[in-house]
Amino acid sequence: MADTKPNNRIVTPYGRVSYPNLDKAREYDEGDAKFQVTLLFPKEEMMELSPWDDFAKHDLSVMRQIAKTLTSAEYPNGLPKKFKMPFLDGDDAEWDGYAGNWYVRFNSTKRPGAVTVSQKPVDLCDVANVFYPGSWARVIANPYCYDKKQRGFNFGLRHVQFICDGEPFGDDPDPVKAFDNFDKIPEGDVAPADLGDLE
Repeated sequence: MADTKPNNRIVTPYGRVSYPNLDKAREYDEGDAKFQVTLLFPKEEMMELSPWDDFAKHDLSVMRQIAKTLTSAEYPNGLPKKFKMPFLDGDDAEWDGYAGNWYVRFNSTKRPGAVTVSQKPVDLCDVANVFYPGSWARVIANPYCYDKKQRGFNFGLRHVQFICDGEPFGDDPDPVKAFDNFDKIPEGDVAPADLGDLE
């Protein structure tokens, strides 16, 4: 379950990492370059997607209550038309592994801090290897309403913490197993490298 702090930041439940851009900012929808990560949170009836038995580790109820409280204060007469909320249903998505989950995108124009499960900093050169699609993590985020091209509510990305390894997204996460499906190359077919061509 999410936890709140007085400085208007929250820590999310455990989620499965998807489309992480934590080492380098990238442009989205012709806007500012941003760092971003999506977290997938298994639904209560789909706990087989989780390595844990406790649904509280993925429960979004606190985050939903924060969204309700802040948006009600910002728009006491009701939300505007086409107001966007961050809680998206993975059953409506076409991406691998999203079915059976809720998902939330977290982003920021500033590089987020990254730590291990024991709260040791992750070197920038290792961020992509630690937070790979399919690993499990949690995020410290700041909730806010926005009114730019569209109106909505979101959670800004502050820091991200690796929790544990998970099954990588994709059909062939293990290259050794992937090549097992094809004929082996006879040893005599492999010519020694010509080191002179590499100089």
